[in-house]
Amino acid sequence: MFTTARLRLRGSMPSDAENLLALYNDERVAPWITEGYIVPKHATYLETINAFIASCILSCVVEETETGDFVGLSSFVGQGEAKNRNAIMCIALMPRHWSKGYGAEVMSFLIDYAFHDMNMHRVSLTVFEGNERAMELYRRLLSSWMMSLPSHTQVSYETPSLPVLLSLSAYLYLLSFTSALFETATNAPLLGPLLTGILLGPSVAGLLTPAIQQSFIDLGYIGLLLIVFEAGLSTHLPLLLRNAGISCAAALTGILLPIALSMALLRGAYSYTVLQAFAAGAALCSTSLGTTLALLTPALRRTRVGSVLMCAALLDDVVGLVVAGIIPGLADAQAGVRWETIVRPVLVSVAFAVGTPLLAWVLRKGLLRIDLRGDSWKMQTGTHTAPRWRVLGLVYGTRTQLFCIVLTLSAFVAGTKYAGTSELFGAYLAGAFLAYIFTWTGPGHSPGTSDLDPDPSSQSTVSPAEPSTSSPITPGTIPTFVPSVIDDDENPHNAPLEAFNTHLLPILSPLLGPIFFASIGAALPVGTLFTIRNNSNDTKRGGEGSHSVVWRGIVYSVLMVLAKMGVGVWMFAWPEPAGGGRGERGVVVHDSLRDESGRGRDYSRPPLPPLPSLSRSGLDLKPSAASAVEGTAGHGAGQLAQFALSGRQRQNEKANPDEPTRKRAAALLGLAMVARGEIALIIAQLARPLLVGSGDSFDGTVDGGRGNAITMDEEPFAVVIWAILISTVGGALGVGVLLGSWKRRDGGGGSGGSVG
Repeated sequence: MFTTARLRLRGSMPSDAENLLALYNDERVAPWITEGYIVPKHATYLETINAFIASCILSCVVEETETGDFVGLSSFVGQGEAKNRNAIMCIALMPRHWSKGYGAEVMSFLIDYAFHDMNMHRVSLTVFEGNERAMELYRRLLSSWMMSLPSHTQVSYETPSLPVLLSLSAYLYLLSFTSALFETATNAPLLGPLLTGILLGPSVAGLLTPAIQQSFIDLGYIGLLLIVFEAGLSTHLPLLLRNAGISCAAALTGILLPIALSMALLRGAYSYTVLQAFAAGAALCSTSLGTTLALLTPALRRTRVGSVLMCAALLDDVVGLVVAGIIPGLADAQAGVRWETIVRPVLVSVAFAVGTPLLAWVLRKGLLRIDLRGDSWKMQTGTHTAPRWRVLGLVYGTRTQLFCIVLTLSAFVAGTKYAGTSELFGAYLAGAFLAYIFTWTGPGHSPGTSDLDPDPSSQSTVSPAEPSTSSPITPGTIPTFVPSVIDDDENPHNAPLEAFNTHLLPILSPLLGPIFFASIGAALPVGTLFTIRNNSNDTKRGGEGSHSVVWRGIVYSVLMVLAKMGVGVWMFAWPEPAGGGRGERGVVVHDSLRDESGRGRDYSRPPLPPLPSLSRSGLDLKPSAASAVEGTAGHGAGQLAQFALSGRQRQNEKANPDEPTRKRAAALLGLAMVARGEIALIIAQLARPLLVGSGDSFDGTVDGGRGNAITMDEEPFAVVIWAILISTVGGALGVGVLLGSWKRRDGGGGSGGSVG
């Protein structure tokens, strides 16, 4: 007896006779599991069924674990070999259990059991001619399983065929070429790979084999994780927290409005069922996180609208995960929706959102303690030879940071996925986690850079009190660096981001990113967008081709675009937080800048002239900087501290030059939320049983061995695909054109500007 998540597989018993006979007598199952005439089977046919079961290597009756209800029969038929190393798999399910995902659950377990426990070398499937959907389903499920199975079997090195080489070369070149072309024309480079994937994918040109397409999907998803991780590295965390309220409001609006409008249009005007309308709205309530982040520059991500946009997109991603768990249960009225399907992703997301900052704070405090000890050693001895200081130099190196990136990103992605929430949420947290721990600021370089200089003269600096004399660092001089506050806008020493830009960005921008967007385009079933076959019981429509899906899809697409654009209204309605949400920063007093009583210095005196910046060879004495040093002669450490912090306070009073006006921010937020992309496509595939009314579940249900079940109507699914395609392309194009117009209006300046 075996058990899976929802099913029990056991041997047959005499009490199963009635259920087995009913399975073979069902007119929806019999055509695809018997070779003889489709005629009623009498009680004597049980002898044939029992003889078949007895001849199998393995035969299991499948039943539900909770209710004990009979689900179907699954078997391995031997091929007459002594050790039974090859077998044919058979599976048949009762129609009342179709569209529950039971077929995929049974097949996944039995195939794994066959290879690992029964030591089989080959498992085959025989499908009757005409059962095209079953063949596609089996091929997808087995191919996906085989590609994920570790193997010690060596593949002989052979020269790839010339058509494969030419196809791959053309595909990769076109990804780069179209990306550059659309970047120049529309300021949205991702549109090029997206359209390339559509045109060269299986729906149009069919240039790539299924195995290559799956490989590109896997590589592209790595690119998506890196895009989200980079967003976490460059996130302005306090700005994100200060705008949490508007972010939640924007996310809820972007979720509820598409569902409400879908119910109104699809149910009221198109006469779809309530479940079909809800499934369509659920698929279109998501936001493509990869598309959103790919369109935002690092400067825009650190603005109020950028923070709101990223937070809202992340919340939509978590909600999309919950919806993806609900949809299969709604596909069958008897299945229901378990409470843990809804609660688990939410609770796990909250746990990671709370636990990650706490862990980052503990690690940062430990690193700061080590650093301050090395700083004290350097001040007392005037050397950079402190062991702890050299360790910090190694830790902050780009190679070490790259190792930390790979380790942390892998841990967060695996942890969030196995815990039950979105791995994209884990990738974002990983970036913010590393950025908080390893970000430093100050007039010098990041910790450990100057100790790598072999020149002894570079190990001493010019004292501000005696600018003309080189002297070692003393406790009376300003330290080389201070830890960055979490809300420092400039973040001049973001070590993980520097390592990311050095080692990962060169492969993300020209390769992994375009592959990801091309894989989305290739996965869109655009072949069903223009003509669909209505298989409903309506005699006026049944079996006829229909082109109404075109105008219905376009109308629904426009409505879904407007639904997401409505999110931008919150930028007008929601009041700005304290500081205007423009990156106002707090002030942190370094331990060495406090007076003897432990309190911060008195900053009420007039500010001092600006100090020159430190470099690896000491002070960078530009003409203006030299006069500044002369002007500070005779000032003590307290006045130097006064300058350092009052200068930062003056910078805090300035608004972020990249912060758009409210009008621009509203337009950007609305357009950037329009793109649906990968999340909507996944939910639409899961919701296909609901959208078409009955038939196969796209998640692997075999439907009683009858993969091409006649569906009621393919039109709702095609309408949803129309909306996904138009919203993804239109959203990306709209954001690109909007940002390009800002640049032209501001004379080629920043990404957003403050003029509007």
